Amino acid sequence: MQYLKVNLPAFPSSKAADSLVKKQLVLSKTEQIYQWPIPNSQFPIPKAPFPIPNSQSLELVIGLPDRCHRRRPDWVKVGVNRRVVRSPELEQTILSAFARTCPRDRYPVCFVHLQISPSEIDWNRHPAKVEIYLHNPSFWQEQVRAAIARVLELNEDVLPQPSIPDRVGQLLKASEQKGAYLASSSTSRNDGDQEVKNHKIGLMELRAIAQVHNTYIVAEHPSGMWLVEQHIAHERVLYEQLCNAWLLTSLEKPVILSQLSALQIENLSRLGLEVETFGEQLWAAREVPLLLADRDDCADALFELSKVADLQAAQVATACRSAIRNGTPLSLDEMQNLLNEWQQTRNPRTCPHGRPIYFALEESTLARIFRRSWVIGKSHGI
Repeated sequence: MQYLKVNLPAFPSSKAADSLVKKQLVLSKTEQIYQWPIPNSQFPIPKAPFPIPNSQSLELVIGLPDRCHRRRPDWVKVGVNRRVVRSPELEQTILSAFARTCPRDRYPVCFVHLQISPSEIDWNRHPAKVEIYLHNPSFWQEQVRAAIARVLELNEDVLPQPSIPDRVGQLLKASEQKGAYLASSSTSRNDGDQEVKNHKIGLMELRAIAQVHNTYIVAEHPSGMWLVEQHIAHERVLYEQLCNAWLLTSLEKPVILSQLSALQIENLSRLGLEVETFGEQLWAAREVPLLLADRDDCADALFELSKVADLQAAQVATACRSAIRNGTPLSLDEMQNLLNEWQQTRNPRTCPHGRPIYFALEESTLARIFRRSWVIGKSHGI
């Protein structure tokens, strides 16, 4: 579970009154304060079109989609001023914000609580006061959508920095006093720019070090190691590129399709793929998605697209077919480029089908498995 709180200022148009975000992992001792919107974030919180009292805020608790989802949307809840209510507009916004992050026919776990000025609420929508109407629903929809997108990101601004255990800190001091190595002095020798760079890299410095069964990328992480499945990581990258731009390209030699029904021809037309009659039960496609243009199985891919009824499903099918296949050997540079691109996606935790992309094995877990913590302390007399 992950928790986030956005305090909305009295004058959102003022530069000095930027919103503050307090984010923490549930059941975690790490707690950090961030300036909102974060400068490097792809999802800045939109400014309010009207003055907001200081008492207004947005609190969000979600189950990360790679670990927590439900068979029914019964855990998508909205609360206003400490009371659980129905708000169809906000509930639909929550579900759309989690689109293509949960498995098919699964729903997110999300609790949103709004502290709103009473003058902005119309309680007369339902006799039992269980359903409300907000006077500015579009503003709150944008706030909820941006907050969910921010939590689903995967970078050093969102993830907490790993805290150094007391025993490890004592170990470092003991080692420095014995002259084995001088961590503090070596740090002081570095120039200021290098220190700033190292601090900026922080938790999200993933370094590809190996490939397992030509399927999983082993990445070294400051707090442990990650396993990333290369196919679905690349699928997530391509899917978001297709969502940003569904590009079609013309072919010198048309692709010939056969045995198409009227519904399949209509589906292709919705995607911008016009086909022409080429003979008896034959059709010619002269434009295809850019990612499929150079593929040997382009005809099979177009036949698959003819069976989907909406653009989003077509984008998922195209990304899945075009992504790096499991079993493909990659060089270290290719693995590193894939990791860098994957980290910059909007929803890096799951693929468009809802499968988890990575598995994190923290250093503390490794230490517990190998029973290493007490050995280190004992070997240095701590």
